[in-house]
Parts: sequence; C-alpha cells; structure tokens
Amino acid sequence: MKAKTYNGLSGAALFKKAPPALREQMTLRRFEKDAGPFTLLVFPSQRTNRVLSGSVKHILAKTLPGERLVAVGGCFTLESLALLHEHNAEIFALSDYPWSDEGYLHIRDVIASPVKFPRQ
Repeated sequence: MKAKTYNGLSGAALFKKAPPALREQMTLRRFEKDAGPFTLLVFPSQRTNRVLSGSVKHILAKTLPGERLVAVGGCFTLESLALLHEHNAEIFALSDYPWSDEGYLHIRDVIASPVKFPRQ
C-alpha cells in the first residue's frame, strides 16, 4: 500500500478515514469535536510496516504550508518522525520502536536477505 492523502477533512471525517487499528488512539485526541480542516496522511498501517523518511518526504511535498497534518502508520523511523514534527503533524502509530532509516535498511537488506547471504 502506498501512502494516501485526504485533504480538507472535518474531525469526524478524519476519524472515519483512519485505519481501524489506530482509531482507539485517535479517539483520545477527540478529533470529532474539532471542525478542522485536517489533512490526513495515511501510511501502511500494520505493526510490521516501517515508514521511512523517503515516503514521508514524498507525501509532504504534496501538502501546503500551514495545513493541519495528522499522520497515521505502522512504525515511523526516527528520521520520518523528525520530518513530521518539523511540519507540526500529529502522529499516531501502532509501534514506537526507535528504528532509524539506516538501521532498518541494514537489517532488511544485509542481515535478513537470503539473496545477499545465501544459506549453505
């Protein structure tokens, strides 16, 4: 799944567009009482999905300065969190394990890949 953007949402509409697994967290923020408008950034939203900074940069390029951003996803890397914080986004994630882009890519491409290190 690629990241999706929903613009001009009210608080109630924002909640309805969010992935079901993250709605409980978002309920605590009480978006439904805020008229908005919000821009919802939806990244892959399973616990095993890592949201890298490249994906965040790509989707942020489509937003306008001053938009009220809400980002949801599986697990944001430290770099992607920093980018979202720079844009004052509210962030909701299923996991908050402190991955870095480099650390995750190293594990994915070098350590866990049977292509790089074929089993003998």
